[in-house]
Amino acid sequence: YYSKSFTLPAPDFAQIDFFFLDAERMFYGDAEQLVWLDKGLENSTADWKIVVGHRPLFSYGYHGFNGPLIPRLQPILNHRADIYIAGHEHDMQLLGPMNDVYYIVTGSAGAAKVTGVEDLTVFAAGRAGFMGFLISKDKLVLRAIETNAGVIYTKILKTKN
Repeated sequence: YYSKSFTLPAPDFAQIDFFFLDAERMFYGDAEQLVWLDKGLENSTADWKIVVGHRPLFSYGYHGFNGPLIPRLQPILNHRADIYIAGHEHDMQLLGPMNDVYYIVTGSAGAAKVTGVEDLTVFAAGRAGFMGFLISKDKLVLRAIETNAGVIYTKILKTKN
């Protein structure tokens, strides 16, 4: 696990902190990594805080909700991370927000499987493609891009004044 900070070029100068997790280790319990993430989010002064892990916490795809990860990770993300991005499922999902965090599954670049649509679903597609982002100091925008069709969905996830 590691973090990486970026500052966008002028005129925007937005600061983005990425926190990349070893979600496989965390799945079985990794207190050291949880403490590292908790401190990292707490100390971050970036405009946007993005957490990335292989396994989703929430999903209406084949693997479903992740019982072991939700109680370990969600309390740390609540009200501090802007988005949590995961793969593992072979579909595209935008879920939430829950406690100010959007949960994104983008795992269908290699293959696509059907996904469900339930109460937390904002967008879902069982198509080959990926999720991309447009980020500025005051706006975080998600785009779902289908392999042969281009952009099929756009949503402003968050804005800041």
